[in-house]
Amino acid sequence: MIQQIRVSTNAQGMPQVNIQDLEIWSTQGDQVQWVGVGPYVVFFSSGSPFASSTFTCPAGSSTPQSSGPITAGASGSFKYNVQVNGKILDPRIIVKP
Repeated sequence: MIQQIRVSTNAQGMPQVNIQDLEIWSTQGDQVQWVGVGPYVVFFSSGSPFASSTFTCPAGSSTPQSSGPITAGASGSFKYNVQVNGKILDPRIIVKP
């Protein structure tokens, strides 16, 4: 199943997401899509549950950024950053086995 996380900014220009702590299941083939109008960057600085650790949406684009499948053996809590205009938010993805 594809789980969507909406990326936007608040009135002060700080990044925000609609799901702060997303739970996904490796046994169910879950994937994540970050959706919003760029520019924004999603990056895992301390290990990613996916093959890539950085997902970039260029300025003016609204193309969803897809995680791809969960890496074999990945489980636990993964903090990631959403960066918009130099401002950072740090939600989590929780991978269940």
